[in-house]
Formats: sequence, structure tokens, C-alpha cells
Amino acid sequence: MTRPKPNLNWVGSTLGGRYTIDEFIDQGGMSAVYRANDPNLKRAVAIKLIHPHLSRDPKFVQRFEQEAASVAKLRHPNIVQVYDFNHDENTYYMVMEYVQGQTLKQVLKKYSAAGQRLPLSQTIRIVISICDAVAFAHEHGMVHRDLKPANVMINQKGQIILMDFGVVKMLGEPDLTAAGATIGTAKYMSPEQARGGQADERSDIYALGVMLYEMVAGKPPFDSDTTVAILMKHVNEAVPDIREAQADIPEDLVEIIQKALAKNPNERYQSAAHIATALRLLDRLGIVPPSTDSQSTLSSKPEAVDIGYAPASPRKTVRALPAKKTKKPAVTAKSKNLKYWGIGLAVAACAVLFAAAGLLTYFFSPLLHIEQITGIAPDLPSADGMVRVSADVYSVGFDTPDKDHAPRQSVELSEFWIDRYEVTNAQYQEFLSVTRQPPPAGWPEGQFPAEEADFPVAGITWDQAGAYCAWAKKRLPTEAEWEIAARGSSGRLFPWGDNQQAVQLPHSGVYAAGSKLTNQSPFGVFDMAGNVWEWVDQPYAPIPENQRILRGGANDFLKDMAYRLIGDPSIPTMFASAGVRCAANQVNGTNQAIVAENVFFEDSFGDPGSGWPILSEGAFYYGYHPPDFYHVEVAQPENLAVVSRAPNFDTVTVESEVLIDHTDTETGSYRYGLVLRRVSEDEFYAFTVVPQNQSWEILKSTSTGFEVLDKGELANLHGVAPAGITPEKADKLQVDANGPDFLFHINQQAVAQIHDPDYPTGEVGFFVQTFDESLVHAHFDQLTIRQVEDTSGGVSGITRVDDQFTNPDSGWPTEDKEGTPYRFGYHPPDFYHVEPRAAQQHIAVTEEQVYQDVGVETEVFVDHTDTETGNFRYGLALRRTADNQFYAFTVSPRSQSWHVLKISAAGAETLAEGEVGSLRGLAPPGITPDGPDTLRVDALGSTFAFQINGEPVAQISDSTYAEGNVGFYVENLDETLAHIHYESLLIGDADPQAIAGAPKVDADPAAEPAK
Repeated sequence: MTRPKPNLNWVGSTLGGRYTIDEFIDQGGMSAVYRANDPNLKRAVAIKLIHPHLSRDPKFVQRFEQEAASVAKLRHPNIVQVYDFNHDENTYYMVMEYVQGQTLKQVLKKYSAAGQRLPLSQTIRIVISICDAVAFAHEHGMVHRDLKPANVMINQKGQIILMDFGVVKMLGEPDLTAAGATIGTAKYMSPEQARGGQADERSDIYALGVMLYEMVAGKPPFDSDTTVAILMKHVNEAVPDIREAQADIPEDLVEIIQKALAKNPNERYQSAAHIATALRLLDRLGIVPPSTDSQSTLSSKPEAVDIGYAPASPRKTVRALPAKKTKKPAVTAKSKNLKYWGIGLAVAACAVLFAAAGLLTYFFSPLLHIEQITGIAPDLPSADGMVRVSADVYSVGFDTPDKDHAPRQSVELSEFWIDRYEVTNAQYQEFLSVTRQPPPAGWPEGQFPAEEADFPVAGITWDQAGAYCAWAKKRLPTEAEWEIAARGSSGRLFPWGDNQQAVQLPHSGVYAAGSKLTNQSPFGVFDMAGNVWEWVDQPYAPIPENQRILRGGANDFLKDMAYRLIGDPSIPTMFASAGVRCAANQVNGTNQAIVAENVFFEDSFGDPGSGWPILSEGAFYYGYHPPDFYHVEVAQPENLAVVSRAPNFDTVTVESEVLIDHTDTETGSYRYGLVLRRVSEDEFYAFTVVPQNQSWEILKSTSTGFEVLDKGELANLHGVAPAGITPEKADKLQVDANGPDFLFHINQQAVAQIHDPDYPTGEVGFFVQTFDESLVHAHFDQLTIRQVEDTSGGVSGITRVDDQFTNPDSGWPTEDKEGTPYRFGYHPPDFYHVEPRAAQQHIAVTEEQVYQDVGVETEVFVDHTDTETGNFRYGLALRRTADNQFYAFTVSPRSQSWHVLKISAAGAETLAEGEVGSLRGLAPPGITPDGPDTLRVDALGSTFAFQINGEPVAQISDSTYAEGNVGFYVENLDETLAHIHYESLLIGDADPQAIAGAPKVDADPAAEPAK
């Protein structure tokens, strides 16, 4: 697609004495967007400059300032981040996160050109991410007003980023748009906007519906030759039946689209979160199955569309086994308490929930065929949706009792299970349909509003609550059980801590059960505070005869978790806002299923009720973080948070993605990572990274403190960015625990192997520790615990250096003086460059560590040269002991050749050479190459193997240099200037198989054979 030319070209200019404009990106009617460089933080940014004629309009400038100020407050993984707003004389500009990738509009256009549709499973997940972003903006009082595919970016990791809040409106503030004016894009504009009316959250809901319609059907519902004609269609015409364009879509998805596109705003979904919930139900139930044709793997067939990113794998809490697969014995670890997911009765429970929501189509599909490992006791409820509270002696009551609080006392409780969520309208409706009981008085015409299916049922008596629990094969919780489930073993006043103001609940009404993510108790039970009052049984302190107790308060009458509302259960004012959650003494153990082959536990943290601890107290803050992270925050120097959960694991592989969302400073020190085999509060192993000094440490925690079992250097981490900036990429940490042997991997590179037998089993979790840093907020994602591969016989492939050249202070040499024949050093944003500036000139740059037997790999390309014909060569330098003593493994793109050189005082001796046709790292002057070339050398003894882009080209033997430094080599022949960019450098163990598989070339008879 040809980009429009800017009205005024700013390329080459510097704004505010700081931002250097590098490239024009795009422009609209209000502003132009450029890519720029921020030298202070050494990163690329996007800069939006409003057009000069609008800069003279005070109202427009005020709206632009409003956009910047409002969007800067939105810190969400699916919303573009605003860094700064300023003006350079009369030029107003906004500095934003630079997102590399494609717009959703470009993706849809590619599919359309290929005669295809984006697979439904991918469509659902993309729209869910957009809904999460929009819901977050709405929660902060902002309406986007211009939602459309062109304003949605898909970055190179497949992450969805909502862009361009250029016409944002702050709810409750004066609208600076002229009366009667329409703001937005016609194809995605709601009927009320088309009529010139006020836009609110529901206008964005309509636009989301249009986008979903377009992604499914391949075209928007309304189109025409003129803007006015399109707007009139939005106002007056019925939405075309989407099944005419896509006949095989599930009926439930049709209903979601139709509801979002209702002409009357009151008939639409009332929040973006409601759309996201409905779509997640389709996804999790398999109502929209994952695609199995060519569209689901975008590069699997020649005709498949390449949209420039790898879509994320479906996130499911239950993974299906193929229906026709031969049964195998269940894979078990030594631990007897492995956590699995099950369905069994849970399927029936889900059916109850989703029948009322009209979401049962395609429910009983092959996707739900799971090999069951244990049986079901028919008289017990399923454990699904319930939380276990262990037997113990607990404290209940209040230190200063009054008429509403009983005195503090100890109670001994047996193990029990309690519902994670309050009983919803949909669940209660199923009970009514079976038992033919009367509906709650608060249901209009005997039915609850369709959009309130997942709201807690309210207005039921104590007897009705007990009857429901009995029908569900459960019972009412005792008062003591309820209070412990709400307060935890530490006796908090509220589920989240002692400070009532730490979590803000609505001041009236109710909300969907479990949707207030911070309203969660230490046991992972939701909404114990507020929402609806809850009936309990068996008081632990005396109450008058024939009276009952409600606990938990309501949103308009919030009380602490020891508060007892005692009264006559038959009086309407007593039960008007009363609901229920149930308990049980025993449950059916989860119908165990291996999540995937050899996988014991998997959590993508998309479910806020997955059971991980939650805390917001003092300097510590951990729990679910939308949309799909588990966060751990330590907000005080010299402090530590360790979070883990049952069950115990011993011989397993544990892996998780982690990034640092933000810190207070750019220089403070801290460490974070994975915890394994935690057997007590201060007995565990921790596998950590320390970003400030680019290192890793393996710790053993004991009652006396930490013992460092091993440590080393780490050249680069992806998941750490300057203060206030969220990284674009997470780091992957992995630990293989096999008996007393542990192998630690960082970003898929093994860095250390240790042996320690002290802790044979224990819990898995996360570790964050501050030193002089005052705040660290870490995001953990994609935790997997699976069967470990046997590493008891040792392991090869330990990585010693992994440098992505994102850190200008990583220690590599720098030279950039005028008049010198070369320059080299860090090149922003993430390269190391080497440049000889004259013909017949060469330069070798190496780091200080001495290596013998190693595998060395780099990604490299030619940034530019002086001529189009001059010859030069570049590559890796190994075993350098002096300026003119080393080996060089090079490629020469102009002559399409490779050379292995031995450099000595006498000059360069060619040990081997040949032709190569696969080089891609060179392009004509002014053009960036398609991609880098990968060069690899494995050195073992006096034998070397050279690979180019994965293809072995030579095995040579030479015994002259036995050890030395590793680095880079660039040589000009008749070329006068060659500027080479190295993207990465990996130094690890040599690969004997790579050496054995390379063709031998002129072996030195005196050389030692490869070992």
C-alpha cells in the first residue's frame, strides 16, 4: 500500500531539542505520525504532530491536550502508551510508544485479497483483547469514539494494541466538539453518532460490533459511495444477516453480533466487558473450535496468508485429547497431590450456567473428549468452581465486640469446600426450572434481564438459599466457615486486607460474579465483601430464636468480614438483597486429565479465580492482573515477596514468562524469578535474574538466609525497560528439576547446572526481592509444569554469553573518532556496529573473556556501503590472542563467497573458501536488507565447523591458536566503507554433531581430531 505524502515533511528535524524525526508513517485529517528517536532513553518512539492550521485553533489544541492527558493515564497491555505531550513553538505534538507490526485493517485486507476469512478462533481472541482495552478505558471515564480496524495494531509478538485516541471523549466533561458535528469513521459509527447525538460507552460497543461483523463476514455491515449514505444506513436499515456472507458461523456468535449492533443503545451490551465475557464463553467451551484448515496455521500452505505475526495459541484450562487416540496409562509424577483440571459434573454445571445465556450450541463436541482417570461419587458435588479450606484451628470474631460483632474466639474446623463465586441468576434459574419454585421477587415478569445472567441472584430467603444448595448436592456454609473463607487464617478485616479503601467497590447495585478482580480473599474466594449479602448457617455465637444471619454486606452497605446482620429471615427488607454461595464437606476429586501430553499443570492467568494468592497490604501487592498476568509487587527497598501454591512437585520442568512492568527508578537493584520446592516460608530454591548488573543467581533459602549456589553473567534481558516503560517482550525462565539436579535456562539457553539434595519436593511459585530499588512490579505469565527430561547424565549447550546489544553499557569496546580509519560500538536501538572507513583496511573487535572449546553464533547484516561494487568481507573472530593472531570466519556478499582465515604477523592465510548463494544480509545502498544472516562456528580442540544460515560449509583443522577472545571481524578489500550491524552474539558449548556433520576441507595432518 502506498503511503500518503505528508503535508509538511518533518523528517530530519528535532522537536523540543530531544526527538529526532526519522521517518514518516502516516497522516490523517488532524495530524501526521512519524517515527523518531529519543536519545535520552535510547528508543524509537512515535510522534503525532497536529497539522499547522489546527495548531492555531485553541479548541483543537485543548482537545489534543485532553487526548494526551487522558490516554497517558491508561496503563494497559492492549492500549498504546503515551509518554509525553509538548509543543515546539507553535507545533504541538504527542510522543507515544512505537509499535512495529500491522494494523488489523491490513491483516483483513490480505485475507480478503486471498479470498479467505480470518479464522473464527483468531477473530474471537483479537476482539476479546480489543474489548479488554475498551473496557479499561471506559472504567477510566474515556470513550474512544473512533474504533475501527485501522486503529488496532498487531505487533510482532501478536499482541493487540488499541491506537489513536484522537477523538476521545472524557465522560462527564464538556465536549469540545461543535454541536451537531459527527466524530468518527462512517462505516463504524453508531446510529446516535450518525444523528449528531452524544456518544457514550455504548457507541463504542456498536463499533466493536461492526468490527466483529467485518472480521467474520469479510466486509462491514453497511457501505456505500458516500459518507452520508453510510450514516443513513446505520440509522435506518436493519443489519444484514451475517449468515448470508458466512453461513457456518455458530448461532451464539450471530446473537452476540446482533446484540452489539442494536439500533437502540439500551438494547446493546452495556459494557465492553460483557462482550468479552460472552466471547470468552464461546472460546472456552469450544463453541468456536480452533481452526484445523490451512487458515489456522498461516504459513502451512503456499496459499495461506502471511499476516506478519504468529497468533497466540488458544488459552484453555482444559486441553482436549484426540477422540480416536488409544488410551495410555496416565503419566504421573512422584508427587501424590498433582493439580489437574476436570470436567465430569463440571460440564453439567457449565451447561446450567450457559443454557440461560443461550450458549449451548456445539457444546457437546469432540473437543470435550477427555480421558477420565478417577470415578465420580453421584451423591457428591463436583470440585469445579469450589475452593478447598484445610482443617485447622482458626480465629473468628472481633477484638472489641458490639451488638454486630461477636467476641474473638477460636474455632476448630474440619476440611470444607466453598463456592468460589456467588450463585448467579443463570444458575438459580436452572434450579427453578427443575424444582418449579417461584422466582425471586426482584425478577421482572419472573425472568432476570438477559445481560444479568452472571450477576449474583438476590432477593431469596434463607429457606430458598438452603433449598438451592441441597439441590446442588451442597449445603449452606456455617458462619465460621464463611468468615474464615473471607478473612483467611490471618484474620483480615476485608478479603484484601485491613484497609477498606484499598479496593473500591461500586456504591450501589451489583456486578457480575467474580468480575471485581481485587475483591478476592486469601483462599481465592470472590466477592465476600459487598455485591449481595450471603446467608449462612450454624452461628458461632448466640442469636435470638428463629432469626438468621447474613454476612458480607452489599455494595451500598459495605461492612467488614466480622459483621453479623441478624434478623427475621422472612421479612422482605431482610432478604431483599440477600444471595447465597454454597459449601460442602466432600467433593468429587477433579476428574483428572493430563492438560497436554506430559503436562501436569498449566496456567495462562486468564482466569482471575485460578486459585493463586491475592494480597494488597503494606509494601506487598500480588494477584491476578488483567488481562492475563499474575503480578507480584514489592514497594519498599530491602524487602522480599515469595508467592507459591499447592500442590508439591519434585521431578518436573517449570517454565514461565516474566517481564518487569515498571519500577520506581532506572538504577535501583533487585532480582526476580522462579521458586521451586518450597517446603516452608523460608525453605526453597530460587532461580533469579538481576537486571541491573546483567547477571543470574541460583539461591537456596534457609532459616538463616540465602546461600548462592551458583551465579553468572547475563548479557541481555528482553523483559526489562527504562522506568515507566513496559517492555515489548517477556523473558522465559525454565528450570529442569530432576531429583537433586537442576538445570536453569534463560530465554531457551541453558546457563547453569547445580546439584543440591536438601529439598526433595515442594511448591512452585514466584520470587521478587528489592535491594536499593524502591518498587518492582513484575508480571508472570504462561506458567507450565511438565514432565522433565532426564538430565542426570549431564547436559550440553550451556550458554555463557547471550548479548542482544540493547545495553550500551554492556562492556563492548567503542571507538568513534573523526579521522580514524574505523569506528565500532553500540548502535541504537539494538546493534553492535563495526565500520572500516578505507580500502584495504580490516578491524577485529573482541571481548575480554578467553575461550577454548565453544560454539559461537551471530546474526549480522550490512547496513550500508560507499559503493555498489566494492568487495569486502565480515564475520566472526575466534581465539584472538593479539591484534594479529586469531581465526576469522567470514562471508563476502558481493562475491557470494565464504573464507576461513588465519591471521598472523605474516598476514591473512586462507585455510578454506567456497561459494555461498544463501546470503540475504546485503541490499542496494539506501535499502535495508530483508533479514540478517546467521553465522556459527563450533570450535572443539583444533577442529572448527563453519555454518552459514544453518547450512554447514566447512570443517577445518588447525592447531596454531588453542584459546583466545571471541568477537567480530570486518575487512574492506576494494570497498571504501562497509558499515556492518551485528544483532546478537551467543557463546556456549560447542556442538560435536555440528562438527561431525560439516564437510572436511584440507585437514591439517598435525591437528588433533574432533572430540
